[in-house]
Amino acid sequence: MFSRTAFAGLLCVIAMHARTQESGPRNLFWTGQAGVASGLVYRGITLDQGALVPSLNLAVEHTSGFYLHGWLTRVDMPQPAYYPSADTMWQTLLATGYKWRVSPAWTMTIAHNWYRYSDELPDRRPDYREWLFTVDYNNLLVLDYAHTEELWGLDHQQDALSLGFHWPLTRRLIGGATLGLIEQTGVYQDRYHYLRLNLGYLLAGDWSVQLQYHDSFGVADVYGDN
Repeated sequence: MFSRTAFAGLLCVIAMHARTQESGPRNLFWTGQAGVASGLVYRGITLDQGALVPSLNLAVEHTSGFYLHGWLTRVDMPQPAYYPSADTMWQTLLATGYKWRVSPAWTMTIAHNWYRYSDELPDRRPDYREWLFTVDYNNLLVLDYAHTEELWGLDHQQDALSLGFHWPLTRRLIGGATLGLIEQTGVYQDRYHYLRLNLGYLLAGDWSVQLQYHDSFGVADVYGDN
C-alpha cells in the first residue's frame, strides 16, 4: 500500500423529489427522487468514467419504523481487474430496515442492503450484501457503520465507518461534510480515508441542486489511478 491523494473532484447533482404521501389506514408513507449527476463517487471510490449518471430512488416507510428502499443507478467502472466489470452496468440497491426513535432528537437504524448488478461475470456474480447501523442526531450529526463479507463477490471483507455533519446555512441552502474510514481485508487489502463536502440548494417546487467535492487519501493501487 502507498499513501496518496486520489479521486479529487467536484460533482453536480440535480434531482426532482416526490412529496411524501400517506397510504390509507396502514400509515404507510412513500417518497421518491429522480436525478442526474455529473459523476458517481461511493465511499471515496469513483464508479464512473466521466459520463452523466442517472438515478432513481423510491422508499416506503411505516409509522412503526420499518421501511423498504430501492435505488437504481448506472455505473461505468474503470478498467482495473479489481472492479466487477469495465462495462456499463446498472446497479440496484434493495434495502430493508428498522428506524427506532430513541428520543425526539436521537434515532437508531439497522438495515440489510443488497447490491445487485445487471452483469454476470464468467467466474462470479458481483452482487453483495451488507449490514448497516446508523445513529442520527436530529438529522444534523450522523454516524454510519457498514459491514460486508464478500464485496463484489470476491474473498474480500469491507468495514466502512463514516461521520456526517449537516447544517442549514439559510432556509434553502444546506451545507454538509462526511469523513469516512474504509478497512478492507482478504485478497485485496486496503485502508484509506475519504472526504465529501456538500452544498445543496432547494429550488422552487420539488427541485434541488447539489454540488459535491470528493477526495480520498491513502488508497492502495488495487483501485488503479483513475
